[in-house]
Amino acid sequence: MVGLLFAMLEEAKPYISKYHWRKKDFKSKFPVYEGSYLNEPCFAVISGVGKANAAVATALLKDLEVDTIINIGSCGANSKNLKVGDVVIPSQLYDGDFDLSKFGKNTKNPYNLSQSQENGLKCYTFSKFVTEKIDHDDYVVDMECYAIACLCDYFKIKFIPVKIISDNANENAVNDFDGNIDTVMEDSINKVEKLIQRRLHQC
Repeated sequence: MVGLLFAMLEEAKPYISKYHWRKKDFKSKFPVYEGSYLNEPCFAVISGVGKANAAVATALLKDLEVDTIINIGSCGANSKNLKVGDVVIPSQLYDGDFDLSKFGKNTKNPYNLSQSQENGLKCYTFSKFVTEKIDHDDYVVDMECYAIACLCDYFKIKFIPVKIISDNANENAVNDFDGNIDTVMEDSINKVEKLIQRRLHQC
C-alpha cells in the first residue's frame, strides 16, 4: 500500500483528477483520498503546510498501514543546474531551523536517504518560506520533507521525497510561487511517475 503526502490542495489537485481518487469520510483533520497509483492501492493525504502537520499526517498514513510514503510537493531551488518545473529527488535532508551552533555543536548532520538516491542534492526544511540564500552548494528548500523522513525512519516505512521546483528561493520567490504552482504541478505528473517507478523498483 502506497501513501502519498501533499502539503497543499494546489499540489494534489492534478493527481486527484488524473487518478480519480475518491475522498474518504475519515474522522481526521486532514482530507484523505483513496484509489490507486502506479497499479498500487493508495491513500493520499493533504497535510497542510509545515513540519508539524506533515509529521501528524505521516503518523496517519502509518495507521492506514502503508509501506511506502511518497511526498510530492513544490520547492524552491538555488542551483545553476535546476530550473522552474524540474523534478528532483533530494538525498541529503536537513532541518533548516535546528541550530545549536551557539553551544559549539555541529548542526549540519543530514538525514541521508538510501545510496540509491544518487544525485546527492540537499533539501533544507524550514518553518518559513525561504527568500534568501542559505548555502553555497546547490540545494532545494521546502517546509515538510525532513519531518516526514524522520517519522518514516522511526516507523520503518520506505520514503521517497519528490520535489517540483516552483521558484528560485530568492527575493522574487513569493510572486514566482504564486504564478507557477498550478502549472508546474500539472506538468509534473508524467515526470514524477517515471521517477517514482524507478525508485520503487530500487526499494
